[in-house]
Amino acid sequence: MVKTSYKENNKALVYHYPFDIIEWNSQKVNFKQASDFIKKNFTGLKYICIPQSVSGDINVFRKMYKALKNKVGFDGLIVRADGKIYKVKFTDTADVVVIGAGAVGLPAWNKRQVSYLLTGFIDSKGIVRTSSKIGTGFNAPRRAELYKYIQENKWYEKSGEIFVKPKLIIEVKFFRYRITDTPAYRVGKEYIPVGNKKSITFSHPTFERLRPDKGANKFDTRLQQIPEFEE
Repeated sequence: MVKTSYKENNKALVYHYPFDIIEWNSQKVNFKQASDFIKKNFTGLKYICIPQSVSGDINVFRKMYKALKNKVGFDGLIVRADGKIYKVKFTDTADVVVIGAGAVGLPAWNKRQVSYLLTGFIDSKGIVRTSSKIGTGFNAPRRAELYKYIQENKWYEKSGEIFVKPKLIIEVKFFRYRITDTPAYRVGKEYIPVGNKKSITFSHPTFERLRPDKGANKFDTRLQQIPEFEE
């Protein structure tokens, strides 16, 4: 399998790599065999990048983790152990969907900059479960960019907050989290309340980056990004 971008103008920015070829012609293959297969059969794709892999015990993992933790462009390691695959992140982050912004009376808004973002997760039934308000981690140009996005995609306004349809995904960094009941909404002509449902809120959340490669769906913005969450 080859990971690609569905956006044509992003293809030059995306590395394509062998993801997980388990079997070929009814024969089990290891990672090296899978890599060799990709290199041999997909030579026309100049953006193929065979990832570095190592094997060993916990000490080998710790060494690689330490070497990559502070390098730009790395956000975690993919680990295969006991037949299962895990992603070990270097920082505590989660991908959430932007559902709005506010409040329009705050000083930043009057400077044509977003004050804070309203965010949420999407559960297995497509229900938006609200999360934290994100008001830090933005520089002035980013606040202005998000202000423009909110204005151009305004859906409706309520109690001084502007709501947009769930499309834009952001990555949020946090120190701690809490599993608690928050307002939940079904997406119709606007956000239709369906009562409070269990969700995740963050302590001291900060904006990390936009995620145009992610979609507003029950996988990319799932609550199970926090392993302890049980729906």
